[in-house]
Amino acid sequence: MNQKMSDSESMVNPRAEFESHPWVNKFLAYKNFDDVEHVIAEVEMHTSAEIVPVIAQRSSSISHVPFCLFLIFVLLSVTLAPWAAGVSGAEVWLFELLGILLSWGLSQWLGKWPSLQRALLSISTIDRSVAERAELEFYKSNIKSTKDSTGVLIFISLLERRVVVLADEAIAQRLPNDTWSKAVSVLVTEIKNQQLASGLEKVIRLIGETLGPLFPPSLMNPNELSNRLILRD
Repeated sequence: MNQKMSDSESMVNPRAEFESHPWVNKFLAYKNFDDVEHVIAEVEMHTSAEIVPVIAQRSSSISHVPFCLFLIFVLLSVTLAPWAAGVSGAEVWLFELLGILLSWGLSQWLGKWPSLQRALLSISTIDRSVAERAELEFYKSNIKSTKDSTGVLIFISLLERRVVVLADEAIAQRLPNDTWSKAVSVLVTEIKNQQLASGLEKVIRLIGETLGPLFPPSLMNPNELSNRLILRD
């Protein structure tokens, strides 16, 4: 199987890329990158499809999260300030000022917690943001460049715990939209169970089993896209 990569992909140092995305350490070890790459290579020996996994730290904007937390804490501190002043005998404004300062510090700290970031995102915002990001990555990852339009994107957005599978034209024309529902469900469950690596390998194999009979390998079966796991901030 011949390996064909773009110049930018071939110049990337996998170790350097892994280390430049420290957030992924909570989910994957460097060894997992090699494992995923080997699984893709193995699966693609039995199909002409090209599978490209992309993991993004998040798809949604979270810039509003610290500000929302700050407002909540300020409202709470202002409400409690008269009671605290009555108990201690100090001036109300002192407690209000202290409450504002503490609210600022807490909001900046807690605003970095993924669980709170996720809680302050609406379902509609998550749906829209992840769908838009997946479509962007579909083109950014050169999936449209395969000769027979047989590329498949596995897009994972970690903050939102969402997975999107997008197939290029040749595959999409032969398979219904709900073909990938099982794969998505399996991977989402594994992400929630802190088993991203094994979940990704399962889904790659599942996609290969689905596509193999419909899109068997050609005689040469060139590797048109890199098998490397792609990370996006």
